[in-house]
Amino acid sequence: MLLSLKESVLDVIRRAEATAERNNELIRQINEMTGEITVMTYVLRRQDNGSYSVEENIRVSIEAQMIVSEWQDIIQLINIEDSFNDEINYSCNDYQDMIFLNSDMLLVIKKYESLGDEDRLLKIVNKFAENFCRIERALQKLLLHLCTSDQSRLDEITQRVDRINNEIKDLRDKYKYLSFV
Repeated sequence: MLLSLKESVLDVIRRAEATAERNNELIRQINEMTGEITVMTYVLRRQDNGSYSVEENIRVSIEAQMIVSEWQDIIQLINIEDSFNDEINYSCNDYQDMIFLNSDMLLVIKKYESLGDEDRLLKIVNKFAENFCRIERALQKLLLHLCTSDQSRLDEITQRVDRINNEIKDLRDKYKYLSFV
């Protein structure tokens, strides 16, 4: 007797539903963040030698929900064939998009529960499951940003600016007549 290690359509739907529920919990936590949050600001300065330095400038207090409403990140979701004419737009660039997509996709994936276990359906529901995971990672990133916005990121930013400076130096060394204005 052979046991199949392949997930069924229902298994994938249950996994996707669990991720969507975790997403709803993250959304709830984000929505409950109120009051002001202290954030650090940074200034890049161009030096006489053409390189850049970074300075941690000031702490600023910003309403938590303003950070949420202005937060943007391009979340690359998988476009999924529209089997039920639900017309879901998989463009996801901000917090509101994540909320709507998490809700809309959950309604659609449930429609696949009674359609069987063929490979084509399994591929479709796996795409939904992956999209829920991508939304989850973005929500976790936003929540982490809200919870750690008062921590200095000077070392991380300085390391990245140093890499840029090294690239500029390499360009100047390789192309002698290159100038930056």
